[in-house]
Amino acid sequence: MINTRKYQNEKPVDADLFEGQGHKQVAQAIASVLLSDSSQHIIGIEGNLGSGKSTVISILQQEIVEKGYHVVTFDADQYHSTLKPALIQNIETELKALIGTKEKYKLDKLGSAVDTALGKRLEYTKDTTSHISFSAIIFAFSLGVSALQVKPSLKFLAELADGLPNLDKLSGWLAVYRFIRIAFISIYCLKSRRV
Repeated sequence: MINTRKYQNEKPVDADLFEGQGHKQVAQAIASVLLSDSSQHIIGIEGNLGSGKSTVISILQQEIVEKGYHVVTFDADQYHSTLKPALIQNIETELKALIGTKEKYKLDKLGSAVDTALGKRLEYTKDTTSHISFSAIIFAFSLGVSALQVKPSLKFLAELADGLPNLDKLSGWLAVYRFIRIAFISIYCLKSRRV
């Protein structure tokens, strides 16, 4: 006598083969929720291996695709260690097929979203505020203007000390005055910052 082993096929079927039609009833109940509530976009079906999850999904897909829905299926059991990347890439593949190759802008936007979801791209916004006081701004401006008056002031004072004739004393003393005045303003600004 030859013993032959019979193995059960784990491949999902497209129809409910049980007399009570339990899988079909579950699929119809889910379809009813999806069709009546537009805020529902994602469903998850959980169950033991061989309990009929894929069969329910297959029946559900038949129910809602003809009503304009697009179904993306993802079998989490196949991706234990890389669940998130596999799910994101599965959705990306389905969306690329829907978008088509001619919609470059949408494809780039999808690629950017996928990179962000996979952690390959980081986007952030940084808000900054300036803490520079008004006296610091005046000091910086005064320092710049004062630096421009150093050379004319020193030149005038050197020519005055040498006793050069035809010296434009008015312009020279104005240059010295501007240099000294701006130096005093700068000192005042520094003192007011310390208080």
